[in-house]
Amino acid sequence: MKFVFIYLTCIQSFEIELSRRLQLRSAIGFLYPQITSAYCDDTCIFQKTRQFQRAGRTLLLRQEFGPKAGTGMGIWECAEVLSEYLDKYPEIVSGRRVQELGCGGSALCSIVASLRGATAVQATDGDADVLSLARYNLDTNDASQVETRLLRWEHALAADTTSFDVVLGADVTYYPDSAQALANALLASSAPVAYIAHKRRRGAEDDATIATLEREFGRADRINFNKATATDGITLYRLNRRTDAPADLSRVWNELFEEGTQCNPGYSPLGHLCVLNNKKGEVEANN
Repeated sequence: MKFVFIYLTCIQSFEIELSRRLQLRSAIGFLYPQITSAYCDDTCIFQKTRQFQRAGRTLLLRQEFGPKAGTGMGIWECAEVLSEYLDKYPEIVSGRRVQELGCGGSALCSIVASLRGATAVQATDGDADVLSLARYNLDTNDASQVETRLLRWEHALAADTTSFDVVLGADVTYYPDSAQALANALLASSAPVAYIAHKRRRGAEDDATIATLEREFGRADRINFNKATATDGITLYRLNRRTDAPADLSRVWNELFEEGTQCNPGYSPLGHLCVLNNKKGEVEANN
């Protein structure tokens, strides 16, 4: 029988936290391989409330984990990285209209964008329960002016979307089958630039996801942020919208998908799209 005692302290230093996270993941993965990699990714993952130093203040963010809570209820590394980057370079969002795709329950990037001077911020997610938690975190961290919106990427239309200057996305590239839908949402925002925090998990599939975003939206440039970020498998991308990019993909789905497209587990075909099932295993209806 193996015993291990691990003393955890949630350090607020971004670089130190990522470094310690790597060490913890290696230790737990070796001793208890049955623990999923998701739970090894964050030394503070079970804490009900997390603390982050952003915009010269302490943010207190609530998260939820449990059998009924989806991954969107937690706070993951990509949101930490992107929010830290925005905090360090506030000119990215200051004086601009910002939309966050897949904000999660923390809405961390939306909070930082608001505190760092964005003129308007819209935090979006495809899960109503996640948005409810996001609303709580926004209201309790001086970001009550941020708008929340229930948005499924495949349903985003330029005609129904306020024009934005910048789009943010943290860990929105987790599902390869969602790449086309994500590209559609990026286009529908009308923003000329998007900042995406991407964690590499699946090798070739991850590369294909980024390639899809480049093909449909625009060039993806890597941002060199810090060594801890690269070591932890996280890459920041700045995506620059092509001048000839369409307003959205609503009229060209048939050109992007072949008939009889096979979807990965957890997804179902909707027209030529692979759409994420809801909690009952059914395709979500259009909102």
